[in-house]
Amino acid sequence: MAMRDLDTESHYNVDVEALAFEDRRVYSVHTLTRRITDMAATSPTKVINFRAPAAKQALIDQAAETLGKSRTEFILEASCEKAREVLADRTHFVLNPEAMKRFLALIEAPLENAEAQLRLLTSRSPWEQ
Repeated sequence: MAMRDLDTESHYNVDVEALAFEDRRVYSVHTLTRRITDMAATSPTKVINFRAPAAKQALIDQAAETLGKSRTEFILEASCEKAREVLADRTHFVLNPEAMKRFLALIEAPLENAEAQLRLLTSRSPWEQ
């Protein structure tokens, strides 16, 4: 999988390991923190159709009604939430050397607010207090 241009709105802190396999280099990127931007507001609307067993549809409808949402709103929000989770949890990217140079340049760039990151990294986690 080749990585396209990186979203400059996202912030990455990573530990990168390079492994050589014949003539290709595979980079194992372990994502520690990442903010994913939602592009839905600027995207045109498209239709998504799928079939579901009656029992699953009834379950979805009951949950949507409980939240006061339509089936479409409920399914779209749940799907997008899961998609963000899956994308944020990725730890393995295969990049060509050019894409890796761009990636490293972005993550090695000076921090905009180093004091804020220092406070974050030195404060105790809620479960440690």
